[in-house]
Amino acid sequence: MGTRHGWRRRGIGGEIALHLISRAKAAGQRECSVDSVPAARAFWCSQGFKRPSYFPRYELSRMTLKF
Repeated sequence: MGTRHGWRRRGIGGEIALHLISRAKAAGQRECSVDSVPAARAFWCSQGFKRPSYFPRYELSRMTLKF
């Protein structure tokens, strides 16, 4: 998922993320994971995701949200 520069900082990405998280919860999921580029880490942290300490450092970062 990405947002074009002209549309950033308007809450669109956050709304999409919240919608997908709510659908996962409604489906009975207890956890969501996302593989993120390092530049998007702050965004996913703002959505409640945490980066597991055991995950090695690669170009993509796995982040998890537990319900």
